[in-house]
Amino acid sequence: MLLGISAVVYSMLLSCTNRALLDVKDRPYTIITAIAALITIISVIVLSYFNMTLISIGVSILVGEIFLLLGLRKISTIKNLMLPRLFFLFTNSFLLLIPYLSALFFKDDFVTYIISLITLSLALFFVNLKKIRLSPVANTTDG
Repeated sequence: MLLGISAVVYSMLLSCTNRALLDVKDRPYTIITAIAALITIISVIVLSYFNMTLISIGVSILVGEIFLLLGLRKISTIKNLMLPRLFFLFTNSFLLLIPYLSALFFKDDFVTYIISLITLSLALFFVNLKKIRLSPVANTTDG
């Protein structure tokens, strides 16, 4: 669960790393990334000392990702960086009920799983259709 939350945090800042490099913020990006890695390593060591379970690894990764998120937000030139991403995450998170409800009301087997994932994919596609920018297809007929 913690690794999934860390992946969501990372996915929100994936383009921020490219933006930082395009804005010629190589040095601050390197410093923030190195500090986030050190914080992750130190928190793994400290939390493993007090709690010898795998949860300490997940918490440490989450702490490092949150620090990286805050650091990249600080050096970003875009002011409203996270608000549209959080809104997108919030609006689409309700669609995650599709696989859960299908497993709850129908048999929990492979066919139900595949059908619910296809339904989820189609729902995500149609809900976000306006956000998808498709370039027009060039006419490739020979004449």
